[in-house]
Amino acid sequence: MNDSPLDARLAELNERTRALGPRPGFQARVLVALGARASMTLRRDVVRSARLLVPVALFLAVVSVGLASRDDGVTSVDFAAAERRWELDW
Repeated sequence: MNDSPLDARLAELNERTRALGPRPGFQARVLVALGARASMTLRRDVVRSARLLVPVALFLAVVSVGLASRDDGVTSVDFAAAERRWELDW
């Protein structure tokens, strides 16, 4: 029936291990372990990404505040006054 020694060996191992199986509650223990590992992995990834993200975000915030607080001499009041003059000219 089996043509090769490998098939014979696999059939023998299948027959010898047929009675083996997981103990009751095995799947629940595996799911709990996977859930704990996923929680630890998520926490570790958040901490690792925050180590890079926080300094970059701080740098961008400082640059943004610096650019926003520059005084170039022209304000929106100046634009409003110029527009009013143009409207009066019409």
